[in-house]
Amino acid sequence: MKKKIILVVLVLLIIVVLAGEDKKSSQSTTEPSEAVNTQESDSVGIPAERVKEFVNTQTQTEVEEQVVIKKEVGDWVEYKKNPVIKYKDTLSNTLWGDASVIKEDGIYKMWLVGGEPFAQPIVAKQYYATSPDGINWDINKDPVLEPTPGAWDSHGVETASVIKVGSTYHMYYTGYDTDFSTAIYSMGHATSKDGINWTKDPNNPIIKPQDDPLKWGYFTTAEPAIVYHKGTYYLYYASAKSNWPDEGSPFGIMVATSKDGSNFTEGKIAHTLSSSYDASTYRGYSTPAVYVDDGVFHLYHGVVRNPDKFEQVAISSAISTNGFDFKEVEADIFATGEKAWRNYEILAPSVLLDGDTLKMWFSGQATDSSSPDFTFGIGYATKQVK
Repeated sequence: MKKKIILVVLVLLIIVVLAGEDKKSSQSTTEPSEAVNTQESDSVGIPAERVKEFVNTQTQTEVEEQVVIKKEVGDWVEYKKNPVIKYKDTLSNTLWGDASVIKEDGIYKMWLVGGEPFAQPIVAKQYYATSPDGINWDINKDPVLEPTPGAWDSHGVETASVIKVGSTYHMYYTGYDTDFSTAIYSMGHATSKDGINWTKDPNNPIIKPQDDPLKWGYFTTAEPAIVYHKGTYYLYYASAKSNWPDEGSPFGIMVATSKDGSNFTEGKIAHTLSSSYDASTYRGYSTPAVYVDDGVFHLYHGVVRNPDKFEQVAISSAISTNGFDFKEVEADIFATGEKAWRNYEILAPSVLLDGDTLKMWFSGQATDSSSPDFTFGIGYATKQVK
């Protein structure tokens, strides 16, 4: 009898031990996924709460976005001697801004806007510059693209974005036919074989505002950013709509696509004001720049404050895996008030992935244009990536 009792006890002990082992095995299969949901970012430049927001998602797209975030391993570092291009460099009484930079055969090539700030009216033209290091620039004294008298872009060609596809350079730019302060902005396209001598597209303007104030694309279509990916041109730009019957006209980033670089689809809204910004204080986004890496679209843009004016006071970023729907990654990468040369406005980033380094050129304004100390320039910053 005692032997039977002992045998039963042994059997029960074996069952308990086996059950415990099964439980441990079950826990070990769930711990990795739980760890993913709580891990901190290995990126210095992005807040951990932003990483957690991306990790705690269900779709494959958002999982891919988390992988992209973790590639970034450092903070943006601004060049100590900014701006690298200053008011009156090369040409007297000329303001420089709105850079678009590419790198080709070891040389950095920049297209930038120049104009006399106190001319009536101000006429913006596109210029060309080169640099061996992205810091020291040689600006060509002659404009490479100018307004066409009597045409839709008769008063200014500015905020260009340039890429090279095959052997052809493509420039997308903002144009207008009245004073810039009251103009209705549209966008044009030009091509070149050398980046200096340009031919405007007979299809211009390739994108212009639509007439319905309640839809995106109203009033202005401007400040283009072009990227070419898998046989398609993606053209990003700033536009607006009305909040009627409420007050205000928010700005956002739209996107249109093309197979030939000239005929584009109807634009769609791609990125609007995030929860990082109070809509009663901030108006939206403008001056975009985009690059694609491993199939992921990286968007950088200016942040517009003050519903009654148009002051760009910060640069932020977002990403997308399809090029149409963006989610904010970093807010206020750079902001006004941090440096004297860009104390009043900061805007118009151009971002280039150069090996394991992200490089950014951006515009800054020291004071309001009514101030005698008014100036405008182009700065430079870098960030390490894996």
